[in-house]
Parts: sequence; structure tokens; C-alpha cells
Amino acid sequence: MRDKRFYIRFRRQNRVRVFYGGECIEGDLIDISMIGISLVSGGVWEIGSHLKIMSSMFSCQLEAEVIRKEEMPNGTRYALVFGELTDDFIIEILNKIPVPSE
Repeated sequence: MRDKRFYIRFRRQNRVRVFYGGECIEGDLIDISMIGISLVSGGVWEIGSHLKIMSSMFSCQLEAEVIRKEEMPNGTRYALVFGELTDDFIIEILNKIPVPSE
């Protein structure tokens, strides 16, 4: 049986810290999957920017690239895609995703 958690985005409201160009800006993680995350922040980053994200939810920082942004009333919503993920980090994400019932 294949692990279907690889294809699931799960919602998890969580404060994050986003690092870019020596600055640290707070944001809100909206959802996460094995491919990437979406977050809302007051930060201003262009598509193609490489960000580092830290959250109390994870033991290490995530590196991701901005692939989409959308202006919203409470900030800018960003879609980010992960680069290389370590095996440990993949397991850490999978352990947070509930196993779907068949």
C-alpha cells in the first residue's frame, strides 16, 4: 500500500519566522505538504526568492522558493516550494499528517 500522506496538504495555523536577506519577519503558516507550504506575511518577497522558514512545529528550518503571491487584506499570501528535503525532515512532516481512512 502506498502512503497517501505524500499527496495531502494539511492545514495547520502556526506562527513562523521567515528569514530573507538578513531580515526576520513573522508570518502565519496556512498549510503544508511534502511539496511546499503556503503562508501569509507582511513581508515583501518576489517570485523566485529563496526563504528560510522556522516554526516551533519542526526541529529544523525549511528552505523554500516563492512560486506565487497574492495580495490579501491581512497581508500577502505566498506559495512556496521546497528544495531538497532530508530524510529526517520528510519523516517529521509525514508524522504530522493524519493517515487518511480508506
